[in-house]
Amino acid sequence: MLLKKTKCSTEGKKWILTSLFIANLVYQPFANAQTPPPRGSNGNPPNQNTVPNPNPQRPNPQNGNNNPVQLALPLPRLLEPNPEQLALQNLGRQIFFDVNLSNPVGQSCASCHLPEAGFADLNSSIATSEGAIAGLFGNRNSPTVSYSQFIPPFQNNNNQGGGNARGGLFLDGRANSLEEQAKAPFLNALEMNNESEEAVITRI
Repeated sequence: MLLKKTKCSTEGKKWILTSLFIANLVYQPFANAQTPPPRGSNGNPPNQNTVPNPNPQRPNPQNGNNNPVQLALPLPRLLEPNPEQLALQNLGRQIFFDVNLSNPVGQSCASCHLPEAGFADLNSSIATSEGAIAGLFGNRNSPTVSYSQFIPPFQNNNNQGGGNARGGLFLDGRANSLEEQAKAPFLNALEMNNESEEAVITRI
């Protein structure tokens, strides 16, 4: 390799030599180390008949998977379809999208919890969602209802200064179960505005 001669100050030469010295110290242990023989994915010397894998991140199907991925948790057992449970799910789906269950009619649960918006309000131009009565808006934003069945009851472990609240449905955690939470919007005057539980049952 040809190096072009350039003018360099004494201080500059010292920095260059120091850099080369440090680089030599760092590289020397690796240069003197003996390179171990190559080994396969199972720790044994590679088989001469093994087909090269163009993507080392994935096992080659022609060679078989000698090092399967170990899952930290077992896969959940799939439950057999329960006709009664499926019927309840279908009923819940119909209620969720039914616009005839508000007073006046025209608003459903999905009006403020749209699936295409992550089961939250799609209209980001307003602070809170509009209820069944035009011009009346809720007190708080419509939270997403995704994964609501996994939310635990409200807990306040006030043992770390300032509390450690978790769980509960609604933004303030006042409902401890999904069944309790699902009833409230039907009777809220700022939401679906039904007079009573009997009125909701009659509409259903």
